[in-house]
Amino acid sequence: MLQAAERALASFEQAGDALGVAEAQRFVGQALTRKGEHARGEAFLHAALTTFREHSKESLTGHALLALGTSRYMDGDVAGARPFFDEALTAFRGIGSERSVAMVAAHRAEAEFQGGDAEAAVRFTLEALAADRALREHLSIAIDLCNIAAYLVHLGRFGEARAYAREALDIAYERDFDVPVAWAIQHLAAAAVLETRQDGADTTAIRERAARLCGFTDAHLEALENEREHTERQERDALEEALGEALGVDTYAALVAEGRTWSDARAVSEAQQWREPT
Repeated sequence: MLQAAERALASFEQAGDALGVAEAQRFVGQALTRKGEHARGEAFLHAALTTFREHSKESLTGHALLALGTSRYMDGDVAGARPFFDEALTAFRGIGSERSVAMVAAHRAEAEFQGGDAEAAVRFTLEALAADRALREHLSIAIDLCNIAAYLVHLGRFGEARAYAREALDIAYERDFDVPVAWAIQHLAAAAVLETRQDGADTTAIRERAARLCGFTDAHLEALENEREHTERQERDALEEALGEALGVDTYAALVAEGRTWSDARAVSEAQQWREPT
C-alpha cells in the first residue's frame, strides 16, 4: 500500500492536482502509521488535512481526522487522540454520514478501552452499533457486538457480555464471518471462566471446555493470519492465567492442543452451550 500511495503522490504532484496530492498524502500517512512510523505518517496526514479544509471537503476532512486519531491512540496517546475523533464525529454528523460516524465511534471506543475507560468504550460502541443496525451492516454489527462483549467482560458484567457475544456468534457463523466467530467464542469462554457468580456448579467442566475453545480460537485466527489486537489480547491473557492456575499448566496445555483440532462446527456447538447464564 505504501509504495502504491507514494507513486500516486508523485503523479499528482507532477500534474499539479492539489486534491489528488492530498488524497495520496492521506494514504501515505495511513500506511506509515500502520507500520508504526507515527511521526512521519502524521506529517503527511496533517498536510492532507490542511488541503481538505481549504477546499471545504468535509468527508475527506473527517477521514484525515480519523486517521490522525487512530495513529495517536495506536501510539499510546489516548488523550491526544480524543480531539481528532471528536472533530471527525462533528464532520461526519454534519454531512449525515452515519456509516462514517459508526466507524469513528468504534475507533474511539477502542481508544477509550486502551486508555482504561471501559464504560466509555461501551457507550461509544453502542452508538456505532445503533448506526450499523440501521444500515444493516452485518459484519460491522458482529464486530460491534464482539467489542461490547469484551468490554463488559472486563467490567465484570458477565451476563450482559454473554448476550452480546451470543448474538455476535449467531450473526457471524450464519454469514461466514470467520474472525468474529473466533472473537465471539473467546468472549463466551471468558465470560464463563471469569464470572465471579459461580455457585458450586461444575466449574471444572466449564474450564475444560473454555481451554479447548482457547485452542480452537488460537488455531482459527492463526489460519486466517489474524493477530489479536489489544482488546482481544488482554482478554486472552486473562483467560490463560485463570485456566492455567485452575487446571494446572500441563492439563491446560493438553486441552488447548485438543481444541486446536476442532472444526468450526464443533467449536460453535460447544460455545453455544453457554446460551444462558452459568
